[in-house]
Amino acid sequence: MKTATGLARRRKRGTVVCTNCRKRKSRCDRQLPCNTCMRLGNSETCEYENKLNPNTSSIRVSFAPKIERVKKQDKFIPSTLFGSSSKYVKVSDSVVQPAPSKDFYHDIPEYINLIPSGDYIETKRSAISQFCLFMDTSAEHRDPYLKAMVRFRSIAITKSMKKLGVPLHKNEKRSTNGLPRSFLPLFTFDADDMERVAHDDSLDEQTKHYYKFHKSLFDKFAEYRENDSVKFTEKNFQPRLFIPNDELFLEEVLPFFDTHISNLCPIFDIRSLRTEITAMYTRLKSNPDLSVKVFDHIVYCIVLLITVLVQLSITFSRDLKVINSDFAKEILAIDTSKYIAIVNHYIYQSKSFRKCTLLQLQLMILLRFYNWCAPEDGDGNEAQHSRILMGTIIACCKELGIDWKVLNSEQFFFDISNGTRPSIKVMGKNEYVELYRLIWGFVLSWDRKMGFVNGQECYIGKSLLYSPKKLVPGSWHLKMVQLDHIMLQINNLINDTPSNVNKTELMKLLETLKVEFLNLKNLSRPEDSALNFEFEWTLDLFSLSILHAMMISYEYSMHHVKFHETMQLLWDHILHLAQKCYLYINEVEEAVSPHPFMRFYTNRIVELVNSKLCVLVPAFILRLYRFEKMNFNSRNLMTRFLFDVSSMCFNEFGAVYFRCFKRMFAAKITYKFLNRPEDKDPWDIILKFLDYEFRNGKGDLDSEKNLKTKLKDLIPEIFKVSKIKASSATVKDLTQIWNSQICPIEQYDSQFELNLHEDTVNQFLGIKKYHETFNIFTSFYDHASSQLASDTDNVNTHTTNSMEQIDTNKTVPIPSQILSSESTSISGHLSPDQELEDGSGSFTNLNLLEEIFDPLDFMSYF
Repeated sequence: MKTATGLARRRKRGTVVCTNCRKRKSRCDRQLPCNTCMRLGNSETCEYENKLNPNTSSIRVSFAPKIERVKKQDKFIPSTLFGSSSKYVKVSDSVVQPAPSKDFYHDIPEYINLIPSGDYIETKRSAISQFCLFMDTSAEHRDPYLKAMVRFRSIAITKSMKKLGVPLHKNEKRSTNGLPRSFLPLFTFDADDMERVAHDDSLDEQTKHYYKFHKSLFDKFAEYRENDSVKFTEKNFQPRLFIPNDELFLEEVLPFFDTHISNLCPIFDIRSLRTEITAMYTRLKSNPDLSVKVFDHIVYCIVLLITVLVQLSITFSRDLKVINSDFAKEILAIDTSKYIAIVNHYIYQSKSFRKCTLLQLQLMILLRFYNWCAPEDGDGNEAQHSRILMGTIIACCKELGIDWKVLNSEQFFFDISNGTRPSIKVMGKNEYVELYRLIWGFVLSWDRKMGFVNGQECYIGKSLLYSPKKLVPGSWHLKMVQLDHIMLQINNLINDTPSNVNKTELMKLLETLKVEFLNLKNLSRPEDSALNFEFEWTLDLFSLSILHAMMISYEYSMHHVKFHETMQLLWDHILHLAQKCYLYINEVEEAVSPHPFMRFYTNRIVELVNSKLCVLVPAFILRLYRFEKMNFNSRNLMTRFLFDVSSMCFNEFGAVYFRCFKRMFAAKITYKFLNRPEDKDPWDIILKFLDYEFRNGKGDLDSEKNLKTKLKDLIPEIFKVSKIKASSATVKDLTQIWNSQICPIEQYDSQFELNLHEDTVNQFLGIKKYHETFNIFTSFYDHASSQLASDTDNVNTHTTNSMEQIDTNKTVPIPSQILSSESTSISGHLSPDQELEDGSGSFTNLNLLEEIFDPLDFMSYF
């Protein structure tokens, strides 16, 4: 625009670049601080000027986390969990004013990388699996600190197993009592040989009690696997021997299922189901074999699954009055140990991969539901093993016409023949349409739920907007269809390009989902409490995973301010969820607990959250060395918190659920390693250990040449540190190399202080339940001393001479000999003034493992 003088007048618009980039005339990404200033070390002076008001000085946003506290009976629950918690800006560094509701840089998309180490695919003899974005394994693979700790733990266990003479190859037999070979370390380090323990007078009664309890758990989970692997044939299978009595089932079991469980899995018309079951019982009385032609074998399996689910509901209710009642005693007396094996035998007998019936679909959905709730490992250690079954279910739904069409159309023509099960006499067109809608709502909801639980991509890739008036009243799953388009958008956002996720859009969608869900929750029925409970916890679990992924992304991209802010938010959320777990487990009134008969279902999501806490807390402990304001007391507080969180998880779920029990060994080893004395930083130990493995080890996880992925491929960051050290004549400190070359964000960490909320943590640590009574997490792998000593007394008796001659590529000295070494202190550690190097100046992992491993236990300082 020109003035009267003909000169062009400058527009008075605000600058869109920071002051530093404007002076440098460099590109600015309009972040605060911008990427250019961060790269050049000018983050502190990165600011934006308001050109519209010359009287206003530069504006700088303060990203210091603000934590809102809501106190209820002295329990701290942070209410701000996502995004920037800053609500103020600094004007002229003196006057504090409310930040504008809309700031230009808040609308600019911000991207994070959910897979900085790439997608994780595991190949082994039995299966090939891709780990979804938010599984525990993926979280460990994403986090460079956790990834290094996992490899360190794996190598250390392998070396120790070899020294104890335990065969590691599949062709070398070693009994695991029917459990997987992955349980071999558990048997070795826990010394569960009951026959020898019973005759060992040196053990006290408490120790013997521990052994007996441990063995009972091994036996129980081995029995689960044995029962599930039973093979049946038509010749040796007699249906009458397994099915419950018809009167007991129809008068007690089925009504209980209809009242307390069917709302969780609304896929049946109970009236027609009762008709089908009654007809099946009638035919079975006259004919000892099941009629496959009329699908009696499918109805038979539905009866078995319903019976098992009712048993679980009664058992997990913790209601002694109900458990001791006459009807409950009759139901619990039914032997259901072979039921799942029978279901697996029959479920694919009718060519379900080519064609499917409604009863077959209902059976597969019910099995998927059972796998989620069962104490066996039906759904896998990380909620993944039923993905193939879920894909089959969705394919069968589409084949039967159960799709989006059933929700937005009334125009259906059903040609129902006489032989259809259910027949036209039992279910007409309207009943079929209503049941189709219920099934689609449930399958759709389950598909979205798993996308939030472990980050897997949704199988159902389409969503539509719906009005509540079109939905069947009363069904929670159909009401949730109103939120389906938001959930699908979130899932697509993280799975379409996981290396470049729009965090700004993700947070907006997540906040919208929470608000819309609260609106629906306020209109829900009392019987929907368990489903509302699970959905809230599912969002909490998703939030936890997202926060951890954001923290790692900022760490890799060196956004130190956002890294510190997200780290604080993640710790706050961990504390919040730890308290929620405690309230649920102890049935505190403050926790909105569902009906007791639904705890068998809600336990699963709580267990997943609690297990995730056990995975993420070590990520904080390993990083604490970077913060000058965080001392040993901070690390000790976090370690004690890890102990209580782990105790809560494995005492409440480890003795019940096989998948949780499998995780306990690794969790215990992790805790005992992190619980180091003040002068022994765990991260420094990991770096030295792995550096030695790169330089002097085989480069693999065991002695087999090139049979496993090489160590340098599994932890390339540590391999880079080792190469830099080897090529440098001056820099030998591994931690310094890591901080300067791999994770240079450390230079901004000196002034950051993580608010641990010590008062809240100390309240949590004050729980006497896991300190003054029998603690499964404490007892496992801590009382193996006598047994291990008797196994290893005759190996390498002359420790000192052996240490001088042993090949460093071989295994570590046996535990029973470490105390006799004159080079060790009373605690089993090397003296502080000793060098962890051999005569040639190279570090030895033998000495390091002596420093870490307790003489007659696996880890010291417990």
